[in-house]
Amino acid sequence: MRIPTLMSSIVLASWIQGSLASAAEPTKYTLEDLRALGESQSWGELIEHVEDVRPSERKKEWKDLLDRAAIGQIDSLREQKRAQEAHATAEQLMTRFGILKQSKPFMKKRGEAGLEVFAECMSNAYGGAQCIEQLEAFVGVDNKDAELAFQAGKLVVERGRMYPPASPFFARAFEDKSVRSSGCKDPSVQAAVLRSFGQPAHYDTAKAADKVAFDHCFEALQKGIWESFYGSWGYEAVNICSGFMRKKVKLSAFQSAFCQDQQAKK
Repeated sequence: MRIPTLMSSIVLASWIQGSLASAAEPTKYTLEDLRALGESQSWGELIEHVEDVRPSERKKEWKDLLDRAAIGQIDSLREQKRAQEAHATAEQLMTRFGILKQSKPFMKKRGEAGLEVFAECMSNAYGGAQCIEQLEAFVGVDNKDAELAFQAGKLVVERGRMYPPASPFFARAFEDKSVRSSGCKDPSVQAAVLRSFGQPAHYDTAKAADKVAFDHCFEALQKGIWESFYGSWGYEAVNICSGFMRKKVKLSAFQSAFCQDQQAKK
């Protein structure tokens, strides 16, 4: 029997080690591979391997493929009625790929998936306060998305049957003039604002209601505000009078005296 020499043993060991290493290394996908996955709508596999492409090669096409895959994955889960998974997947993808925050289509899809889950949360009578906190954090990720803030406010009113907590969402939404044109006329806005007037003026909800009522939507809301004013007392009277006086609304002598009295109570 031939005994291998020391040199041949080293060569053999090196070859075996190299073979094992090669077998253990996962296959790296190229941009062409990712393109093929995009064409076949294999979104999960595409996302799994999208980082195989070197950072220096991640140009526009790579970003577009990532965008399509992320949206496709969320859509697929929603179509399967897996709302919770769709929401969680959107949040995970946004965290993993920070560049997705710059994608309006993806962020819009994220918003839709999230609101679907929060609608379920709001319908639970025992989870209201916790849902509001989570919804605030969710909306706060994208401060530029006024439409998301507006829809969140409507959700709080229409599904949660909670009114003052919706005012801060509307105040944020109406910083964007384009949302005011139709948004100010929405019944949910008036309901939230008028209910918020009944809270202490230093509350965030009351401050937000004042902003919506007298800075953003007075023309659309003034009828409801006046109706509330005629029978107002306490915090409601103080807040409405404060808004009237700040906006320099024309009041009768009696109304002016009444509001001056209310201001003295602040």
